[in-house]
This record gives sequence, structure tokens and C-alpha cells, in this order.
Amino acid sequence: MKVYIATGFDNGHKAKELSELLKVAGVETTRAWWDIPLGMNADRSKRIEIAVGDAHGVKSADLLVALMKGATNDFDSIQLGTHVEIGIALGRGVPVILVNPDSRNGRFCIFHSHPGVIARLATTDMYAISKHVFLVLKGMRSVNGPFQWDSDR
Repeated sequence: MKVYIATGFDNGHKAKELSELLKVAGVETTRAWWDIPLGMNADRSKRIEIAVGDAHGVKSADLLVALMKGATNDFDSIQLGTHVEIGIALGRGVPVILVNPDSRNGRFCIFHSHPGVIARLATTDMYAISKHVFLVLKGMRSVNGPFQWDSDR
């Protein structure tokens, strides 16, 4: 069982925490990108290497977990890379779980409603997320059904 954890680079500490919890449950993370220097100031070849490696990590996963950061007015990042990774996953048929700190969906993206998004959770509890991810990987289905963002109502 392999998972790719997507989020903004500034949220990498949460991705690392989730990865460590999943490892205890026997779930492998396909790419520990949070341990790689950001590289935005690196030369073009290094940025290409990072982008290709991250894309490969998504493609080789059984599930992508996207740790969203809430409404964009609360954060500096609108998670462009996270949305690219979600797109790669959906294009490859890799199921996606979206996790948001609360029921606000943040910046609207039509692909958050794609059928490949099998669950939407509102929590910051990494242990609860890891438990849900493990159960989904065991059965490759949403355990509790999708969470409805406020904008879905």
C-alpha cells in the first residue's frame, strides 16, 4: 500500500507527521518531498528533477492524500503544486482524499467534485486522517462517505 501526500511546501511538517503515522500502519509514502530543499531558487535542471520526481511519486501511489490549508486568505499559498498533483492523480485513476482544516473549501476548484475524489475530510487530526487512509487503502473505498464542503450546500 503506497500513498502520496500532497500539500504546500510550507505545510510539509504536517505531511511528514502523516507519513510517519502511516508508516507505523505499514503504508509506504512514495516520495518524502518535504526532505528535499525547495529548489525554487535552484537552477532549472534541479527544478525539473524535483517536478519529475514528485509527478512520479503521484503516479506510483495507490492513493493521494491532499492536505488543503483552508481559505486562501488565511494562508500565503494557494497550493498550485497540490492542485497539479491532484490533476495527475485523477488523470491516472489514482483515488484522492481531500483534507481541509474546516468545512470551508478555500479556493474553489471544480475538480474537488470529481468522482475520483473519494472522500473529503474536515480535520487537523493527523491520527484520524491516518486511520481513515489506512481503512480506505484496505478496501479502496470511502469509509464514511464524502464530507460536504460548505460550497456544496
